[in-house]
Amino acid sequence: MYAGSEGIPINKVPNNSIVRIVRPGSDRLIDLGLMSGSIVKVLISMPCGPVLAQREDGP
Repeated sequence: MYAGSEGIPINKVPNNSIVRIVRPGSDRLIDLGLMSGSIVKVLISMPCGPVLAQREDGP
């Protein structure tokens, strides 16, 4: 999943940042409702690991 106008990987975004998704990295994310243009708050991000994010733009 890539975020922001620079298209950086979501797991390199600082914790507690609010970002706009520019390109989901997998079909699984699309199945979960995350697509280009979705706004999320990155709660916890690890540079080489998982990301815990919360939708900020609705259900």
